[in-house]
Amino acid sequence: MARGRPPGQPKTGGRLRKSLDKGERQLVSAELAASILTTFERLGGVDDMLSWAAANRTVFYTQVLSRLFPAPQRGDDPDVQVNTQVNIGSMSDFEAAQRIAFALAKAAYEQEQATPTIEAVRVTASRATPEPEPEMMSPQRQAAWGAPDQPNPSPELEGLDPARQRWVDELPLTPEQRRDAAMVRETKEVTIETYRGGPGEQFDAVRRPSSRKRSAGELCRALSRRGRDLL
Repeated sequence: MARGRPPGQPKTGGRLRKSLDKGERQLVSAELAASILTTFERLGGVDDMLSWAAANRTVFYTQVLSRLFPAPQRGDDPDVQVNTQVNIGSMSDFEAAQRIAFALAKAAYEQEQATPTIEAVRVTASRATPEPEPEMMSPQRQAAWGAPDQPNPSPELEGLDPARQRWVDELPLTPEQRRDAAMVRETKEVTIETYRGGPGEQFDAVRRPSSRKRSAGELCRALSRRGRDLL
């Protein structure tokens, strides 16, 4: 049998059409309270109520005076259990699922807040983990050993070709930068035995004609020498 309102049936409860709204209900309640107070005064007021209370003490204490007592406070006593009864017969399936989901979430939260129980486990000698034995190092490894906080030693440079290493270092350079680096390197590394000299200092260098324009005096002297050579 399906729970909740059957499909096609009108909803029950709630505000019906043409009923009083909140403001109208408050106005009617105020008028009704004024009518009750007026009736009480016309019946005799406090004196009439005193005579009635004297004749009906039990009713006065249990039905009238008890309404003025403060509501009992709910303490943290675990013996006090508050049960809320919910009638799911008048609910839809979605509303009933909301109630159940809220109850499950509340129970899960209370379970998480509870202190977990820690079970003590007895460790015997047979279950204890043995300590690893220190590893023996050979004399070669002891000589090459370094502290863990220090960087690894750089590899030995012996056996590497300096020219090949220089070629690798100069790969990203431009031709002008390579020439400058070669000039600086030659200045630092050259000796009297390895000095080659500049292009003009070589014995087989080709002399290039000068492109400088001679002055008038130089031309006159050159013509005079040429004339003497011809005589």
